[in-house]
Amino acid sequence: VIQAGMFNQNSTGSERRAFLISLLGEDNEDEEEESEVPDDETVNQNDCTNRRRIELFQRMDIERRRLEVREAGSLRRRPRLMQVSELPRWIVKDDAE
Repeated sequence: VIQAGMFNQNSTGSERRAFLISLLGEDNEDEEEESEVPDDETVNQNDCTNRRRIELFQRMDIERRRLEVREAGSLRRRPRLMQVSELPRWIVKDDAE
């Protein structure tokens, strides 16, 4: 987005840079909100067109959870997504940076 006059000959390089940095910061905030993982029920409701299909997918989710528990050998379910602790160090962003 180019605001009127921001990138003309009268604006300084530091003004342009500050403006672009502020835009990028706003963009990162939006990405964080979008990165939430929906639960099974939300996915089912968004994907299904009628009540019978929602009920079918809910039964499938229950069966999948039971299978996950059996395979894990305990009552504690493992998360379906990879956890930060499982990632290689070179992928994880250091908070100090």
